[in-house]
Amino acid sequence: MHEIIAILSTLSPHLNRRTLNQLAIVVEAVLAMTGRVTMLGLSRWAEKGGSYRTVQRFFGEKIEWPTLRWQLIKQNVAGAKGARLSHKKPDENCSIIRAPKILA
Repeated sequence: MHEIIAILSTLSPHLNRRTLNQLAIVVEAVLAMTGRVTMLGLSRWAEKGGSYRTVQRFFGEKIEWPTLRWQLIKQNVAGAKGARLSHKKPDENCSIIRAPKILA
């Protein structure tokens, strides 16, 4: 679980501290749950700080999801070889550019 929270911490430039903490609470609860995922279920499975009202506030928040997804992709593909991703703005489509093969 700590690895997931560490990954989420890379989103801190794009989220305020309160929303990032709420995201961490919701993610932990979703991963712990089985069956139907509801806001009430999330609040029951969430640990400290995961009240029903906190879950409501999180889902009521306006979040730029494309920007967050792009940040996670950039982080995980940064060291990969063979393909490079380019991205102009969060609302535009991403394009894949193949890196040239190196002959040995």
